[in-house]
Amino acid sequence: MGKNSIYKSAADFRRALEDRLKTVASGGGQDLARLRKSVAFERLLARFFADKEQAWVLKGGYALEIRYRENSRSTKDMDFTLPRALMLPGANTADPAAIRDILEDIAAKNLDDWFEFRIGEETKDIDGAPYGGYRFPVEAVVDKRQFSTFHFDVAVGDAVTGEPEWVLGHDMLSFAGIPPAKIALLPKEQHFAEKIHAYTLPRGETINSRTRDLVDMVILIQKELSPEKVRSAVRAVFARRSTHPIPGKLPPPPASWELPYKNLAEEVGLKPKAMDEAFAFISNFWDELVKEKI
Repeated sequence: MGKNSIYKSAADFRRALEDRLKTVASGGGQDLARLRKSVAFERLLARFFADKEQAWVLKGGYALEIRYRENSRSTKDMDFTLPRALMLPGANTADPAAIRDILEDIAAKNLDDWFEFRIGEETKDIDGAPYGGYRFPVEAVVDKRQFSTFHFDVAVGDAVTGEPEWVLGHDMLSFAGIPPAKIALLPKEQHFAEKIHAYTLPRGETINSRTRDLVDMVILIQKELSPEKVRSAVRAVFARRSTHPIPGKLPPPPASWELPYKNLAEEVGLKPKAMDEAFAFISNFWDELVKEKI
């Protein structure tokens, strides 16, 4: 492990990494635990995207963080989609045991970065995945010590329109001669379409608690979306998931979102900071979008 690193041992690397992260955290007012998790995320991502022909695509909150850096909310987990599920080995890729086998093979790749990853058994089903979705616990280990833990959500069979967007991850390990990961992101228009689907999904008597979707939709719209690509992605997402029709008007968010939205908006420096203004902003975009039939 680590033969290409400037450090001679895992212990040397771990000490240098811990010192570096503490310096960054204290100097930039960043949360140390979030920095540790981000490093762990991206070393695992480097393994997933070491082969550009792979079928994985990163989505969710961490995709926004990589894409928009400072204008994104913190996230505790990673979300992946497998749009080309049938191209993967295994008799049934929607089976959690088969998915875990694939995850373990990828996580075991040696990238000479002193990191190791342990994938646990699935802990829950993921709602909305066309061919099943699962959550797996992950432990990142450096120098035989736990470095960080998080969850890895896999949704199988999502309809993805357009090509993934390839970006560079955070350059946090250059001091050790380790380059940033190259990461395939869900197209931003597809990301918005999935947010609209989740936001409008009928939940019966259960109150929608996904305040983060409102924040993410504002961020995505502000970063300029292609209306035509959004329409195409919305059609594909709603057709594949077949849960409810594409809405002509968006329902207002629950009143209980007001304070959580304000807190999230302040965390990422987002305007508008008031929930009703955010909803009006999203609704105006949606109303213009559906003037042309989706």
